[in-house]
This record gives sequence, structure tokens and C-alpha cells, in this order.
Amino acid sequence: MPRHYEIDSAWRASIKREPNGRQTVTTEAFVSQLALINFTGVSPSKSVD
Repeated sequence: MPRHYEIDSAWRASIKREPNGRQTVTTEAFVSQLALINFTGVSPSKSVD
């Protein structure tokens, strides 16, 4: 079971800031960040359905 702070950290790390100030998070970026902390062994290159 992942720690709540690991999920929060992955979420914050996946936020992209655009030049106009807009902030976005993509599913791909979030899953990639979770994979970096070994969250459930999901590879960022695999599709999650």
C-alpha cells in the first residue's frame, strides 16, 4: 500500500506550468511519477485501463 505522501508528491511533480501561467496534469505524467516511486509496479509505458 503506498503512503499518502508518496501519491501527493507524485501529483505535485507531474504538474506542468505553461508560459501563460496555466497548470495542467496529464494521466501519463502522473503515472510516470508514480512509477518512479515504484507504485504498484506499474510501468509508465504500459496502458492502464
